[in-house]
Amino acid sequence: LSNQNPIFADAYSNPASDYSDWFVWNNENHTLYASFAGNEQMPRFNHFNPEVVNYLTDAALYWIDLDGDSDYSDGIDGFRVDNATFPPQEFLIALRQGVKSANPDALLLGETWVHNPNDLSIYYQDQFDALFDFPLYETLQGNRDFNGDGLLAGEGFPVLLTSLLRNEAEKFPPGAFAVRFSSNHDTNRNATELKGDPDRLRLTAALLTGLPGPVMIYYGEEIGMLGQKGGAPAYDNYRREPMDWYADQEGAGQTTWFRPDDRWNVPEDGISVEEQEGDPDSLLSYYQEVLRLRMAHPALVEGDFEILELETSGIGPWGFIRRAGDEAILVIINFSSEEQEVVIGEFPFHAEQLIDLITDDQYPAPTLGSSYSLTLAPASALYLSPAP
Repeated sequence: LSNQNPIFADAYSNPASDYSDWFVWNNENHTLYASFAGNEQMPRFNHFNPEVVNYLTDAALYWIDLDGDSDYSDGIDGFRVDNATFPPQEFLIALRQGVKSANPDALLLGETWVHNPNDLSIYYQDQFDALFDFPLYETLQGNRDFNGDGLLAGEGFPVLLTSLLRNEAEKFPPGAFAVRFSSNHDTNRNATELKGDPDRLRLTAALLTGLPGPVMIYYGEEIGMLGQKGGAPAYDNYRREPMDWYADQEGAGQTTWFRPDDRWNVPEDGISVEEQEGDPDSLLSYYQEVLRLRMAHPALVEGDFEILELETSGIGPWGFIRRAGDEAILVIINFSSEEQEVVIGEFPFHAEQLIDLITDDQYPAPTLGSSYSLTLAPASALYLSPAP
């Protein structure tokens, strides 16, 4: 709520106001108040006040019934709740009850920036259907304010990923959605984290689309846009530069709200939809391909997930298998900057021949239950499946 809103204006410096208890005041005269992130333009609601709970719930219900016909199935499909660790959980529980009573299928997605699965799991309990997987992000990228210190950059040990995902499977309730991502509007962009390395940018796409759970692609990630936190007063705006649709950054629909001279993305830099669309070797085409594969293969959308036991020549390889019905896909990742030899001790399915679904490269036939060896290129990913 803005401090210009009539509700707040009525309560400000007016302890007798009907809205006096709607906000958190720091003095008896109600001229000093708590605010979000210290920004006085956003006064803090008193989320323990039932009137506030009803007001905010009614606002949510308005958006899922935009035409006001009491049919809550024809409005928006759900809400992303920003900074969901901020309001008390009692409020989030009440909000969920209100929204779900109107439309049980409405989705509630929480931005809960916590560091381990145990803390994240709390917010699934009677609050959210889906949560952004910040513990996974921190394993993949490291510190959001530094670059090149996470697993995607080849730093650290893949066993940390194994431990994290097994912990999540144990802690998260059945049916909970963990939304996977590699960057967002509050972090340095993936391409900056990975120093524009084309192989690692592709590895990112293959990993996220192979893992179970919804994938969130921050706009521009699919073309390799750059960005990291800048200095005052713009700060995070450098992480949020406008999507580059055109090579010269001019054209219908091109946003121009932030164009400082020291911006990260500039005209004719090869990083735009126009410059990459239709180029089979572009990052955009790679994203389109792995997303097409995900939609085309039930194993990648809804299949079971099992981490593979691998014998490796060095630190870096990691893999898992996705299964749905008769379909099985092995996803093998090499986080290392070096070529790696990998042995799968007991190959998990029969195939007359293997094919990498991403590249269509073919591999020798495995024997069910026997060992199988692979040579992995540096910073690479394979989707191995029986050849048709």
